[in-house]
Amino acid sequence: LNTWTLRFMYTPWRVNLNGSWQLEPVQTGLFVAYTTGLDLRAGWPSHLEKGYYWWFPNFRQHLYLRSQVSHRLEGSFVQRIGAYFEVNTNDLYVYSWWPNKGSIGVGDILFFGAGVQVYFRPFAPRVKKE
Repeated sequence: LNTWTLRFMYTPWRVNLNGSWQLEPVQTGLFVAYTTGLDLRAGWPSHLEKGYYWWFPNFRQHLYLRSQVSHRLEGSFVQRIGAYFEVNTNDLYVYSWWPNKGSIGVGDILFFGAGVQVYFRPFAPRVKKE
């Protein structure tokens, strides 16, 4: 499987821990994921009645909440590197949970993850001085 993700993130505040370390206690946002492979399509097979399923089998929309600690780097094309812990859910799980709240717990639709994020410096073209 191959998954392509477009992520939007909002960080309300940052806490500078010292000269090069910072904490972002709350980051939130959404991301959309598009998965290909294993005969996964953007639509359902023709043998299913049109409209039988309302969702796309390979496209999910997620909401997330996370915390991150990062280290700033100087003199590199990498601006900083951060380690994060995240909790998220997607549209299909929320849609399934809502009418079944009595039998499906919130914990059943939440996913937890951790990772590393690399922030690159913006590219600024060099101007020749004459």
